[in-house]
Amino acid sequence: MILLYTFAAVPSPDASRYVFKNESIQPFSKFQVKVGVYNNKGEGPFGRVITIYSAEEEPGKAPTRVRAQSVSASEVEVTWKALPWSMSRRRVLGYEVKGKLYWEIKEKEETVSMLRTVGNRTAAIIQGLRGSSTYNITVRAYNTAGTGPSSAPISVTTKKPPPSQPPVKVMWNTSNSKIILNWEQVKALENESEVMGYKVLYKQNQHSQPRVMETNTTSVELSLPQDEEYIIQIKPFGEGGEGSSSRQITIPRVSGPNAIGSASSVSTLSALSTIALSLTARTSL
Repeated sequence: MILLYTFAAVPSPDASRYVFKNESIQPFSKFQVKVGVYNNKGEGPFGRVITIYSAEEEPGKAPTRVRAQSVSASEVEVTWKALPWSMSRRRVLGYEVKGKLYWEIKEKEETVSMLRTVGNRTAAIIQGLRGSSTYNITVRAYNTAGTGPSSAPISVTTKKPPPSQPPVKVMWNTSNSKIILNWEQVKALENESEVMGYKVLYKQNQHSQPRVMETNTTSVELSLPQDEEYIIQIKPFGEGGEGSSSRQITIPRVSGPNAIGSASSVSTLSALSTIALSLTARTSL
C-alpha cells in the first residue's frame, strides 16, 4: 500500500506542536505521522512513524434493554444491552449509570448517585441509595468526546431499610471447646425489612480478620479453642441488608472447664470498647 504524506513546514526552531486543519477530515480518522528537521542547508532525518487519530464524536445512540432491580435498601443492580463495540468513529469506552430520586425536579448531589463503568460491561450496582425510595435509572455511553444520549428512564424502588435495633441481652457460656451464645430476638419496625437471620462475627483480637457465621435462630454454638480470648458481635439482617450490631463482647480466656457471662449494662466510651462482663467460674462436681 502506497502512503501519500502531506508536508507542512513549521518555521520556528522552538516549536513542539503543530495543528493540522482540514474540514473534510472525518471524526476519528487514522493518520501516520513523522517529524523531521531542516535548516538552510537542507533536510535532516525523520523520526519514527507514529499512528494518531483525529478527534472523535460522542456516542450517537443510547443503550437499550435497560433493567433495574433492588438488591438492598441502599443498592440497585442495573443491566443493559451494550452498543456495538468497535474502533469506529463513535467508539464506546464505557457507560455512565445514574440513579435519581424520581420526585426531584432539579438534580442535587445528595439525591443523585452515578457511576462509570470501563469497557464493554453490561451490568453495574449503584450504591449509597436511600431505603424505601423510588429512583429513575438511566444509562448512557461515553468516550473521549463526551457522553451520548441517555436511555429512557426506568423506575425502581429500593427495599425497606434493615432493622435499626441491635441484638440485646447477649448471654454466653463455655463448655469444653464450645462457646454458646444466646440473645433476644430483634423485632423490625413497621418501616423496616423483616429480620431473616443473624450474623455472628468473631475473632481472636482487634487486629485479626473476623469470621462470620449465619443463623436464623437467636442462639449459636461455636467450636473454638477455649484457651483464647474472643471478640464477638451479632447483627441482624434482612432484605434491606445488615442491621445494627450488638455491643462488642469480649469473652476472656478461661482456665476452668466451664464459664458463663453476659454483656453488662455499663455504658462504654465507644461501640468498639470492651464490654465489662459478669463472670462466674463453675467448678465441676
